[in-house]
Amino acid sequence: PKALKAFHKKFYSAKNMRLAILSNKPLKEQAQLVRKYFEAIPSYPVQLPKIDPQFRKPLKDKYRLLKIKTIKDIRMLKLSFPTIRLANHLESKPAGIVAYLIGHEGEGSLLSQLKKEGLALGLSAGAEAGHPDVNAFHIAIPLTAEGVSHYERVLELVFSYIQSIKAHGIDEGTFKENQAMAQIDFDWKDPDEGMGHVSTKVALMFNF
Repeated sequence: PKALKAFHKKFYSAKNMRLAILSNKPLKEQAQLVRKYFEAIPSYPVQLPKIDPQFRKPLKDKYRLLKIKTIKDIRMLKLSFPTIRLANHLESKPAGIVAYLIGHEGEGSLLSQLKKEGLALGLSAGAEAGHPDVNAFHIAIPLTAEGVSHYERVLELVFSYIQSIKAHGIDEGTFKENQAMAQIDFDWKDPDEGMGHVSTKVALMFNF
């Protein structure tokens, strides 16, 4: 198709790419292989498209509700919130702290109350940045049949819990605990498999 060829011509440039390889071959042989298979890729300046972080008008005291009728027997409530540009806060990881608080499963947690009322089976929370300028924080809640019928009660509990976090704030102990766990994960992380390892590293090369 013409559109695909136009896209290829506009963006298929070595300047717009990163490469990571993993091999047990000597470095000299690896370099030869890279040149053999990738040297012919053209290199020219690429103007990457920009997306306005405010591509949707902000809502005040409102939310958008989208209902999807599924083919499979899936009962899921997902909430998405636009966030700050998370790439500017890699060292402090604010989204990770908030995810830790909302995703907590112990006594007094949001999930414990949802389960107590028979509304949910689980809960997960976290942020994503599909594009550097479009970041979002998501809360996913697998619902019971009762939860589907009373999804407004689920929303009420979620927003009440968020309001409670805002009112209480995030204490230093919570930050320190997350900091310590992140260091343990880093120090004792299991080695990635080959494909997962290089795909992770090559993605990071766009940021570092």
